[in-house]
Amino acid sequence: MDKSKNENKTLSKKESFEISKIESSISITNKILSAGIEELFNKAFIKMNSKDVSISKDINYLSILETNTNILRTLIYRFESKRIEDYKIAMGMFTSILELKPRHTLSLAMKGFCKNKLEIFEGAIEDYSKVIEINPMYAYAYFQRGNSKLHLKNIWGAIEDYSKAIEIVPNYAFAYNNRGTQNYRLGKYDDAIQDYSKAIELDPVYSLAYNNRGAIKVVMKLYEGALEDYSKAIELDPVYDSPYLNSGRVKVKTKKFQSAIMDYSKAIEIDPKNDIAYYLRGSAKADLKIYEGAVEDYSKAIELNPMYALAYNNRGVVKVDMKLFEGAIEDFSKAIELNPKDNDAYYNRGGTKLKLEMFKSAIEDYSKAIEIEPKNADAYVNRGSAKFKLEMFKSAIEDYSKAIEIEPKNAKAYNYRGISKAALKDFDGSAKDKSIYKRLSKYAK
Repeated sequence: MDKSKNENKTLSKKESFEISKIESSISITNKILSAGIEELFNKAFIKMNSKDVSISKDINYLSILETNTNILRTLIYRFESKRIEDYKIAMGMFTSILELKPRHTLSLAMKGFCKNKLEIFEGAIEDYSKVIEINPMYAYAYFQRGNSKLHLKNIWGAIEDYSKAIEIVPNYAFAYNNRGTQNYRLGKYDDAIQDYSKAIELDPVYSLAYNNRGAIKVVMKLYEGALEDYSKAIELDPVYDSPYLNSGRVKVKTKKFQSAIMDYSKAIEIDPKNDIAYYLRGSAKADLKIYEGAVEDYSKAIELNPMYALAYNNRGVVKVDMKLFEGAIEDFSKAIELNPKDNDAYYNRGGTKLKLEMFKSAIEDYSKAIEIEPKNADAYVNRGSAKFKLEMFKSAIEDYSKAIEIEPKNAKAYNYRGISKAALKDFDGSAKDKSIYKRLSKYAK
């Protein structure tokens, strides 16, 4: 009996020793595995942030992000790489981590972010959904999944995810901002303003939220309030060009063209390659009849973006004002080449040809403008004028009548129809149209 007991005790010690060895081996393996994951994660994180000069190889980003999820939420708009290929490399690294540790939520979330940047939106949604499945309280995953859904035009799905992120983290300013943008798209302006205001309340230095709230106020014609928001956005982030552009747009609406030009110039100073800023400044100069300056700005916009059809069209309009008709036609033709559905370019080219007495060709352009936009009353009036010049009086009357059908108070259409009726010796009809023309003209004054 005693011997048996001693043997059992000896066996127990051996088992304990073996178990201890196994545990030690597992511990060492886990440490090696953790060290490998940590190194790989940090390399991937640095890749996806290669544009950030403050990024450092000496910082353990995995440890920071795992211990403070709030940092992840505040860093989200700073994730920028120098090259699109960096996101592919980072995504591959996060995939490798997930092969070692399939339920590593942070790597899943980062992989999803890289897919967003690479425009693999459905794949990103899958990754964020896996994160949520593992941890239903992961607010960042809901937020980013909402962003992915937006790219797939699933606005309601995005709103649902932003709302869930807010439910989990009530002080999630970015989620309020993004939900506000979707409410804006849905025409729910009061809800949008509430969301942007809440984002600002939670983060008083959130310049993007001020900029976005300003945009809503413009739609609601609250121009002074919009300018206040844009000014605040500029104050908080002086190198953020969007508020300058938006401020300039409001000033154009309120006829403050010189001040608008100053805003656009500031945006150009911040980003000399901003083709939209040059285009907008050119438009403001055109409003002030600074034609050469306008042409310069439109030309610069075209140089920066050779596919900028609207810049060609507007430069053509300015050239018409400068009586550079051939150059204007070239610009309108280029605008049409770039955008064959551009009603304005056909209309403007038709008007220029009318000035050059190219009546048949003008009729073709007006007909195309009407085909694209059948409710364009002015195109009917001008096509009627071209037909009148070719003594196509009946057809001209048809066009003027169509213009009147679209715009019953179109004085010009009544006037020209009256003249055309007189040409056909319909003097009673002509007198009636002339009478209506005079009444409408007096009313318009």
